[in-house]
Amino acid sequence: MEQILKGSTCNQEKMTSNIPSFTVSTRKEPSQDGNGSETQDQKKMKQTERQLKCLAFQNPGPLLADFNPETRLQTKEIRRTKLRQLVFESNNIWQRKYDNTGKLLFSGIDLCDCLDEDCPGCFYPCSKCSSWKCGSICRCNRKWIYDGIETEGSDIVQKFPELW
Repeated sequence: MEQILKGSTCNQEKMTSNIPSFTVSTRKEPSQDGNGSETQDQKKMKQTERQLKCLAFQNPGPLLADFNPETRLQTKEIRRTKLRQLVFESNNIWQRKYDNTGKLLFSGIDLCDCLDEDCPGCFYPCSKCSSWKCGSICRCNRKWIYDGIETEGSDIVQKFPELW
């Protein structure tokens, strides 16, 4: 069967507008024998089936079946943390000054935040590491040091000792 579209224009009064109108008619092509049209129908069916098969969902395998968004977020965060560490470690300004126990990295001395070398600890115990030598912020893995302490009302200035 073949569909044929025939187009014509309708003229209205005074030729104000041309509106196309289409009619659909179907006709059978003459075949030499009855089996010819069946084979063409079978070919079209096979072609349609092939096209549908190409459009069908194909199983991507176990990677998508085992997908866990939480694990992906964790690995993404790990990569981001490693990248951040590489960037900050290459920059001398942001390198750690204290180790994880609160000792200075460049000298290994356990210096109190009052900058007195002989001080046994003059602050309240730290809430994180329980050290008496931490000031308002814990010294463990800290990335900065006190350069000096100025006492208000007097001219006393405690400078960071030359330890190296």
